[in-house]
Amino acid sequence: MQKGLNGLLRHAMRKEQARRAAFRLAVSRLRRSVASGLARRGVALHVVEKILNHQSGSFAGIVGVFQRHSFAEEMCAALTRWGEHVERVVTGSGEVKVIKLKGNRI
Repeated sequence: MQKGLNGLLRHAMRKEQARRAAFRLAVSRLRRSVASGLARRGVALHVVEKILNHQSGSFAGIVGVFQRHSFAEEMCAALTRWGEHVERVVTGSGEVKVIKLKGNRI
């Protein structure tokens, strides 16, 4: 019975690990889509990095030490533009390209 229980526990743990990995992948893909979409809409790279809370890139090294502007207004404007884009995709208004996927995809 011990071996059977250990086997069930290992199986459950592997399943949970796979679920968590899929979630991390989905979040990563969402972040990449937002970053790319904001760039396509003309949002400056440093604003995209602030939205994604990146500590490297434009704000690495000495710039990260001395640059203390929050970019809150710029981030608000960028996210408003992104929200308008998402609304157009969801409602089907405007020129958007949506590709329907088969099956259950993340």
